[in-house]
Amino acid sequence: MVQKLEHWLKSNLHTHFKVQLKKLDFFVLCLLLTQNVHLLAQSPKTIKLKIAKPDNEKIILHGYMKNADTIRIGSYKRFKNKVLIESGFFKNNQKDSLWEYFSLSGQLMAVGHYLSGAKTGVWDYFSLSGILVQRFNHTTRQMVFIESEKNTSATADVNNLTLPIFIGGMDFLNSLIQNNVHYPKDAYASGVSGKCFVQFVVDTTGNTTKAMVDANSDVRFAQAAVDVVFSLGRSWIPGSVDGRLVPVFFVLPVSFRPE
Repeated sequence: MVQKLEHWLKSNLHTHFKVQLKKLDFFVLCLLLTQNVHLLAQSPKTIKLKIAKPDNEKIILHGYMKNADTIRIGSYKRFKNKVLIESGFFKNNQKDSLWEYFSLSGQLMAVGHYLSGAKTGVWDYFSLSGILVQRFNHTTRQMVFIESEKNTSATADVNNLTLPIFIGGMDFLNSLIQNNVHYPKDAYASGVSGKCFVQFVVDTTGNTTKAMVDANSDVRFAQAAVDVVFSLGRSWIPGSVDGRLVPVFFVLPVSFRPE
Protein backbone atom coordinates (compact mmCIF):
# COMPACT_ATOMS: atom_id res chain seq x y z
CA MET A 1 0.00 0.00 0.00
CA VAL A 2 2.84 2.35 0.91
CA GLN A 3 4.68 1.52 -2.32
CA LYS A 4 1.57 2.29 -4.39
CA LEU A 5 1.18 5.65 -2.61
CA GLU A 6 4.83 6.54 -3.26
CA HIS A 7 4.46 5.58 -6.93
CA TRP A 8 1.31 7.70 -7.26
CA LEU A 9 2.99 10.75 -5.64
CA LYS A 10 6.07 10.51 -7.86
CA SER A 11 3.99 10.11 -10.99
CA ASN A 12 1.67 13.00 -10.21
CA LEU A 13 4.43 15.34 -8.99
CA HIS A 14 6.39 14.68 -12.19
CA THR A 15 3.32 15.46 -14.28
CA HIS A 16 2.61 18.59 -12.23
CA PHE A 17 6.14 19.96 -12.74
CA LYS A 18 6.07 19.19 -16.47
CA VAL A 19 2.81 21.12 -16.82
CA GLN A 20 4.21 24.04 -14.82
CA LEU A 21 7.38 24.14 -16.98
CA LYS A 22 5.28 24.13 -20.13
CA LYS A 23 3.25 27.02 -18.76
CA LEU A 24 6.46 28.88 -17.92
CA ASP A 25 7.89 28.27 -21.41
CA PHE A 26 4.66 29.52 -22.94
CA PHE A 27 4.77 32.64 -20.74
CA VAL A 28 8.38 33.41 -21.73
CA LEU A 29 7.53 32.88 -25.41
CA CYS A 30 4.55 35.25 -25.15
CA LEU A 31 6.73 37.84 -23.39
CA LEU A 32 9.38 37.69 -26.12
CA LEU A 33 6.77 37.89 -28.87
CA THR A 34 5.11 40.87 -27.17
CA GLN A 35 8.43 42.69 -26.94
CA ASN A 36 9.29 41.99 -30.58
CA VAL A 37 5.84 43.03 -31.83
CA HIS A 38 6.09 46.23 -29.79
CA LEU A 39 9.55 46.90 -31.24
CA LEU A 40 8.45 46.22 -34.81
CA ALA A 41 5.44 48.50 -34.33
CA GLN A 42 7.85 51.37 -33.78
CA SER A 43 9.61 53.13 -36.61
CA PRO A 44 13.38 53.48 -36.49
CA LYS A 45 14.41 57.05 -35.84
CA THR A 46 17.56 59.10 -36.13
CA ILE A 47 18.86 61.31 -33.34
CA LYS A 48 21.68 63.77 -33.98
CA LEU A 49 23.49 65.26 -31.01
CA LYS A 50 25.90 68.16 -31.37
CA ILE A 51 28.41 68.92 -28.63
CA ALA A 52 29.83 72.43 -28.97
CA LYS A 53 33.45 73.42 -28.70
CA PRO A 54 35.82 72.70 -27.09
CA ASP A 55 34.82 69.04 -27.55
CA ASN A 56 33.32 69.79 -30.98
CA GLU A 57 31.59 66.43 -31.38
CA LYS A 58 28.57 65.06 -33.19
CA ILE A 59 26.82 61.79 -32.44
CA ILE A 60 24.37 60.11 -34.83
CA LEU A 61 22.09 57.36 -33.54
CA HIS A 62 19.74 55.39 -35.78
CA GLY A 63 17.42 52.64 -34.67
CA TYR A 64 14.82 51.75 -32.07
CA MET A 65 15.27 53.83 -28.95
CA LYS A 66 13.45 55.78 -26.27
CA ASN A 67 15.98 58.59 -26.35
CA ALA A 68 19.70 59.19 -26.86
CA ASP A 69 20.46 57.50 -23.54
CA THR A 70 18.38 54.37 -24.11
CA ILE A 71 19.24 52.60 -27.36
CA ARG A 72 17.38 49.33 -27.64
CA ILE A 73 18.78 48.38 -31.02
CA GLY A 74 20.59 50.75 -33.34
CA SER A 75 23.71 52.06 -35.02
CA TYR A 76 26.04 54.64 -33.49
CA LYS A 77 28.53 57.05 -35.03
CA ARG A 78 30.64 59.58 -33.18
CA PHE A 79 32.49 62.42 -34.89
CA LYS A 80 35.10 64.82 -33.52
CA ASN A 81 36.18 67.86 -35.51
CA LYS A 82 34.02 66.40 -38.32
CA VAL A 83 36.11 63.19 -38.38
CA LEU A 84 34.49 59.80 -37.68
CA ILE A 85 36.22 58.37 -34.60
CA GLU A 86 33.81 55.59 -33.51
CA SER A 87 31.29 53.46 -35.34
CA GLY A 88 29.29 50.51 -34.12
CA PHE A 89 26.02 48.96 -33.00
CA PHE A 90 24.03 48.88 -29.79
CA LYS A 91 21.72 46.16 -28.51
CA ASN A 92 19.77 46.58 -25.25
CA ASN A 93 21.73 49.79 -24.62
CA GLN A 94 25.08 47.95 -24.71
CA LYS A 95 27.80 47.81 -27.35
CA ASP A 96 27.27 44.76 -29.55
CA SER A 97 28.44 43.31 -32.87
CA LEU A 98 31.12 45.01 -35.00
CA TRP A 99 32.82 48.23 -33.84
CA GLU A 100 35.54 50.36 -35.40
CA TYR A 101 37.73 53.08 -33.87
CA PHE A 102 39.60 55.77 -35.82
CA SER A 103 42.24 58.40 -35.15
CA LEU A 104 41.61 62.14 -35.62
CA SER A 105 43.37 61.80 -38.97
CA GLY A 106 40.79 59.21 -40.08
CA GLN A 107 43.06 56.16 -39.81
CA LEU A 108 41.41 52.90 -38.72
CA MET A 109 42.99 52.04 -35.35
CA ALA A 110 40.92 49.10 -34.05
CA VAL A 111 38.23 46.74 -35.28
CA GLY A 112 36.42 43.88 -33.54
CA HIS A 113 33.23 42.67 -31.90
CA TYR A 114 31.42 43.39 -28.65
CA LEU A 115 29.01 41.06 -26.89
CA SER A 116 26.75 42.63 -24.24
CA GLY A 117 29.11 45.55 -23.74
CA ALA A 118 32.37 43.59 -23.53
CA LYS A 119 35.00 43.05 -26.20
CA THR A 120 34.95 39.48 -27.44
CA GLY A 121 36.98 37.33 -29.80
CA VAL A 122 39.95 38.55 -31.84
CA TRP A 123 40.47 42.28 -32.41
CA ASP A 124 42.89 43.87 -34.88
CA TYR A 125 44.85 46.99 -33.91
CA PHE A 126 46.76 49.27 -36.27
CA SER A 127 49.43 51.98 -36.19
CA LEU A 128 48.88 55.52 -37.44
CA SER A 129 50.50 54.40 -40.71
CA GLY A 130 47.94 51.60 -41.14
CA ILE A 131 50.23 48.69 -40.20
CA LEU A 132 48.78 45.82 -38.17
CA VAL A 133 50.58 45.99 -34.82
CA GLN A 134 48.50 43.67 -32.63
CA ARG A 135 45.93 40.92 -32.88
CA PHE A 136 44.45 40.21 -29.45
CA ASN A 137 41.90 37.63 -28.31
CA HIS A 138 39.73 39.39 -25.72
CA THR A 139 37.88 36.19 -24.83
CA THR A 140 41.02 34.36 -23.73
CA ARG A 141 43.03 37.59 -23.04
CA GLN A 142 45.90 36.26 -25.13
CA MET A 143 48.04 38.02 -27.71
CA VAL A 144 47.73 36.32 -31.11
CA PHE A 145 50.18 38.61 -32.95
CA ILE A 146 52.33 41.56 -31.95
CA GLU A 147 54.79 43.67 -33.88
CA SER A 148 57.75 44.60 -31.71
CA GLU A 149 57.58 48.19 -30.48
CA LYS A 150 59.41 50.12 -27.79
CA ASN A 151 57.30 51.32 -24.91
CA THR A 152 59.03 54.41 -23.51
CA SER A 153 56.37 55.47 -21.01
CA ALA A 154 57.50 53.21 -18.16
CA THR A 155 60.06 54.61 -15.76
CA ALA A 156 60.81 51.49 -13.74
CA ASP A 157 64.44 50.31 -13.74
CA VAL A 158 64.36 46.65 -12.74
CA ASN A 159 66.43 43.80 -14.11
CA ASN A 160 64.47 41.18 -16.03
CA LEU A 161 61.39 43.44 -16.07
CA THR A 162 58.86 42.74 -18.81
CA LEU A 163 56.95 45.99 -19.30
CA PRO A 164 53.16 46.11 -19.48
CA ILE A 165 51.76 46.16 -23.00
CA PHE A 166 48.84 48.39 -23.89
CA ILE A 167 46.29 46.30 -25.74
CA GLY A 168 46.12 48.01 -29.13
CA GLY A 169 49.59 49.55 -29.11
CA MET A 170 50.92 52.98 -28.22
CA ASP A 171 49.42 54.69 -31.29
CA PHE A 172 45.99 53.43 -30.27
CA LEU A 173 46.62 54.58 -26.70
CA ASN A 174 47.48 58.10 -27.86
CA SER A 175 44.46 58.10 -30.17
CA LEU A 176 42.14 57.17 -27.30
CA ILE A 177 43.58 59.99 -25.22
CA GLN A 178 43.05 62.55 -28.02
CA ASN A 179 39.54 61.33 -28.82
CA ASN A 180 38.27 61.21 -25.25
CA VAL A 181 39.98 63.99 -23.32
CA HIS A 182 37.67 66.87 -22.36
CA TYR A 183 39.18 70.33 -22.73
CA PRO A 184 38.15 72.47 -19.70
CA LYS A 185 35.73 75.12 -20.94
CA ASP A 186 37.22 77.99 -18.94
CA ALA A 187 40.71 77.25 -20.26
CA TYR A 188 39.36 76.96 -23.80
CA ALA A 189 37.52 80.28 -23.50
CA SER A 190 40.82 81.91 -22.54
CA GLY A 191 42.68 80.27 -25.43
CA VAL A 192 45.05 78.56 -23.01
CA SER A 193 47.22 75.57 -23.94
CA GLY A 194 48.82 73.26 -21.44
CA LYS A 195 50.29 69.84 -20.71
CA CYS A 196 49.92 67.44 -17.81
CA PHE A 197 52.16 64.54 -16.88
CA VAL A 198 49.95 61.84 -15.41
CA GLN A 199 51.59 59.32 -13.11
CA PHE A 200 49.80 56.01 -12.77
CA VAL A 201 50.34 52.35 -12.00
CA VAL A 202 49.43 49.36 -14.15
CA ASP A 203 48.54 46.74 -11.55
CA THR A 204 48.88 42.97 -11.76
CA THR A 205 45.41 42.61 -13.35
CA GLY A 206 46.25 45.04 -16.18
CA ASN A 207 44.13 47.82 -14.72
CA THR A 208 45.04 51.54 -14.77
CA THR A 209 45.24 52.68 -11.13
CA LYS A 210 46.51 55.45 -8.82
CA ALA A 211 46.49 58.16 -11.50
CA MET A 212 47.61 61.65 -10.45
CA VAL A 213 49.44 64.56 -12.05
CA ASP A 214 53.01 65.46 -11.11
CA ALA A 215 54.27 68.83 -9.87
CA ASN A 216 55.22 70.02 -13.38
CA SER A 217 51.65 69.81 -14.67
CA ASP A 218 49.33 72.70 -15.41
CA VAL A 219 46.72 72.52 -12.63
CA ARG A 220 44.02 73.95 -14.91
CA PHE A 221 44.05 70.68 -16.86
CA ALA A 222 44.82 68.27 -14.01
CA GLN A 223 41.34 66.77 -13.48
CA ALA A 224 40.67 66.32 -17.20
CA ALA A 225 44.03 64.59 -17.67
CA VAL A 226 43.50 62.22 -14.74
CA ASP A 227 39.94 61.41 -15.88
CA VAL A 228 41.01 60.40 -19.39
CA VAL A 229 43.83 58.19 -18.09
CA PHE A 230 41.48 56.47 -15.62
CA SER A 231 39.09 55.82 -18.52
CA LEU A 232 41.65 53.42 -20.02
CA GLY A 233 40.63 50.87 -17.38
CA ARG A 234 41.80 47.27 -17.71
CA SER A 235 43.52 47.72 -21.05
CA TRP A 236 46.99 46.32 -20.33
CA ILE A 237 48.83 43.04 -20.28
CA PRO A 238 50.50 43.42 -16.88
CA GLY A 239 54.24 43.63 -16.37
CA SER A 240 56.32 40.88 -14.79
CA VAL A 241 59.71 40.11 -13.30
CA ASP A 242 61.03 36.59 -13.94
CA GLY A 243 57.48 35.51 -14.77
CA ARG A 244 55.95 36.99 -11.60
CA LEU A 245 53.32 39.67 -12.19
CA VAL A 246 54.25 43.06 -10.72
CA PRO A 247 52.76 46.58 -10.69
CA VAL A 248 54.62 49.02 -12.94
CA PHE A 249 54.79 52.81 -12.68
CA PHE A 250 54.13 54.93 -15.79
CA VAL A 251 54.18 58.60 -16.75
CA LEU A 252 51.96 59.69 -19.65
CA PRO A 253 51.86 63.22 -21.11
CA VAL A 254 48.43 64.65 -21.97
CA SER A 255 48.41 67.84 -24.07
CA PHE A 256 45.68 70.45 -24.39
CA ARG A 257 45.61 72.79 -27.39
CA PRO A 258 42.67 74.90 -28.53
CA GLU A 259 41.54 74.01 -32.05
